[in-house]
Amino acid sequence: MSDPDTPLVKRFGSLKGRDVKPVSESMMSFCKCYPKPILPQYRTLVNDLIQSTHLSVVDARFKYDAVFATGLHGIFFKLMRSYPGEGEEKVIFDCLMNCIDLDPAQVTADAEGLISWAKSASEADLEEAMKGEGSSALAAVANAAKEDEFYLYSKNWGLGLILIMEAAGVETSEEKMEHFVALLGFPAGKAKQDLLQYKEVLEKTAQAEQLFKEIEIREKKKMADRLEEKARRALEEAAKVESAIN
Repeated sequence: MSDPDTPLVKRFGSLKGRDVKPVSESMMSFCKCYPKPILPQYRTLVNDLIQSTHLSVVDARFKYDAVFATGLHGIFFKLMRSYPGEGEEKVIFDCLMNCIDLDPAQVTADAEGLISWAKSASEADLEEAMKGEGSSALAAVANAAKEDEFYLYSKNWGLGLILIMEAAGVETSEEKMEHFVALLGFPAGKAKQDLLQYKEVLEKTAQAEQLFKEIEIREKKKMADRLEEKARRALEEAAKVESAIN
């Protein structure tokens, strides 16, 4: 039985039966690169990022671009900013990128470049770029998406758009999100769902960070109390010795 004569089959039919890297391989690759245990409160986040990004990257329709990079880079560092250890989140990020066959330096450069542009852009500039007009990196991505009927919209791509909107000072409402993705023919329902999940995750992260700060404050107080008690006992012992000598 021959394959159906459809645009999808014509475009990707030759890939039928190819070996696809399993997500377990990406997970193992990450663990080899970063053998230390991820703190429990961050473990689910890292695992979800590896799995969801892996599934996007191995999809035949996937095309890496600056908006995707912005979402992946931005959400990682927003949620991992309080990870203990100087520079540890950067080490984890590099391992995460490597395990899904992405270049961490390129992802960082593309994300930072697009956010830098967005910070000086207006809502009208975003509208223009999403229409494929102008010379920005966002306009280049928009044109590539319009020219490819099978262009893959992913969660990281949606997050990238949200972060670009934030950087430009554009309200990140469902209506605005729906409007921008509609310019490219992307699914409004999926984009709005990604926006809602993004806001929920940020709220939970803020609550967790507040809890960490409270725990840190309590631990510091306990340590100060212990040091104070130790100093008090040392003074008492010194006084006893002095009294005995006299």
